[in-house]
Amino acid sequence: MPGVRSGENNKGAGGPMQFLQPTFDEVIARHTLPPGGQTPPSRYDPHDAIYAAAFYLCDSGARDGDLRRALFAYNHNETYVHNVLETATTYRARPPVGELKTEWPIERATIPDPTRDGGFITPRTNAVIRVLKAQGMASGGAACWDPHSWNPSSDHPKGKACDVFFQPDNPADVERGWGVANWLIARQAHFGVRYLIWQGQYWSAENPTWVPYQSDVYGCPNPANVTGCHYDHIHISMY
Repeated sequence: MPGVRSGENNKGAGGPMQFLQPTFDEVIARHTLPPGGQTPPSRYDPHDAIYAAAFYLCDSGARDGDLRRALFAYNHNETYVHNVLETATTYRARPPVGELKTEWPIERATIPDPTRDGGFITPRTNAVIRVLKAQGMASGGAACWDPHSWNPSSDHPKGKACDVFFQPDNPADVERGWGVANWLIARQAHFGVRYLIWQGQYWSAENPTWVPYQSDVYGCPNPANVTGCHYDHIHISMY
């Protein structure tokens, strides 16, 4: 998209959040952006652009609960507003406990792993990873079967697990990861998701709430262990 990393589109907008420069300047004049971006702040820096967009939405109505007005101020297009609100509803979705399904027939790992050569995964695992890839929700990379010799009790060598990767130091990508996790939870009864681990948190169909992830193998919880404690990927285990 023109103007994302440099320059502007034909409307004068630039950066990942497509700010007009005068609008961005007004926002950072009213609000101090958290540390972690550029000095001075830049609309092309994802950190600065995302926080500035959040402040702008709050100033435009979100702070008072009027999300529709805030989104319309951000982009004067009713279709855009509708699509954003609809997507947000999907990301927030949590199935009622009664809709979770915890009894599934046993499956064998008989399907070649589409994420690497030499491994085999179960039909349910294959179904979920193919949908995630087809819908662009695994664009940061994915891995399913793995011998996991250091953790033989893992679902990876059983062909019943996949990891979907995100950038832990990119707030927008972390938020995207939560969107994918919530999407999976909302469809647990369709795909047969048994549990998820993401950002040091654990969710399971048997106990459908996020709790700190505990692991003696990886020494979790420990935010410094980015991969072992699952800050850079969602672990998806299937029934």
